[in-house]
Amino acid sequence: MFFHTIYSIPTLTIYIYNSFLSELDSNLKIKSYFEKINKCKLKFVGLGQSRTILSKLIMEGKKSKADIIMGLDNNSIELAKNTNLFLKSDIEVKKLKLPFTWDNNTFIPYSYGYYSFIYNIDKLGKIPRNFNELLNSKSEWKIIYQDPRISSTGFGLLLWIQKIYGEKSNIAWKKISQKTVTITKGWGESYRLFSKGESDLLLSYTTSIGFDLINRNKKRYGVILFEDGHYIQIELIAMLKNSKNQELSKKFINFVISPYFQKFLTENHWMYPVISIKLPKVYTKIPSPLKHFQFNYDYIEKNREKWINSWRNSIIR
Repeated sequence: MFFHTIYSIPTLTIYIYNSFLSELDSNLKIKSYFEKINKCKLKFVGLGQSRTILSKLIMEGKKSKADIIMGLDNNSIELAKNTNLFLKSDIEVKKLKLPFTWDNNTFIPYSYGYYSFIYNIDKLGKIPRNFNELLNSKSEWKIIYQDPRISSTGFGLLLWIQKIYGEKSNIAWKKISQKTVTITKGWGESYRLFSKGESDLLLSYTTSIGFDLINRNKKRYGVILFEDGHYIQIELIAMLKNSKNQELSKKFINFVISPYFQKFLTENHWMYPVISIKLPKVYTKIPSPLKHFQFNYDYIEKNREKWINSWRNSIIR
């Protein structure tokens, strides 16, 4: 008599924002590679914007089926930490290649970039050199950006302006509102409108032009580098305390910061890697800001609602 042992293949559930999920879906070998070497299944759950991921997790609490969340950023780290739902890892984060030292072992960076405005070089001759020129110029520049209440990119602009103008940010927002065509829910929608010629400037990242550079024979979009400096975004991955697949979660996080996955990010996600790898040649054509900054994370959380309310009140016409 023969007995056959039936092995249950573990499923790792990962909450992720939709635009990143579409990038992974278009490159299935990333998913299948991890599944093959770890004898498991990856289940990616797309959840709109990155802020939606945390909102869903807070609502589900300890009953969440997620093992990992992927797509939080440095500007929501304090909010995420306060949920007490995440587990510290044993990854040596200080070895990661970032513009500054990272010392948080719970929220692990996997990519980073700089917020910037991009423009169509065939449409726009003169470009602003700093925020003051953007706000005060008589040039009728049309702007599209994302809603800071639900979009991490939009919230990044809010922090960027707050860092430069401080208590006078409401004045800056009133001037921006006069040049704003529309405020979208997410980056994907705003990029589609921009590519159709609906605006002169789009809130995006310095690296966003990489896709256009590599897929077209000529340069169509340019990056505006401001003398004021640029706000930095760091994208993060973290595992849940209540996960039943903690060892597998650790393996996936290590996979995400491995050369294999990091190379994929530079060619598809268009953000900078967090380890030392050879960048695609197109990155030599992407300008990088000489000055960058960010707020302390607890300071962001103490002021989040106040700043959002100030933005909302300032854009009402």
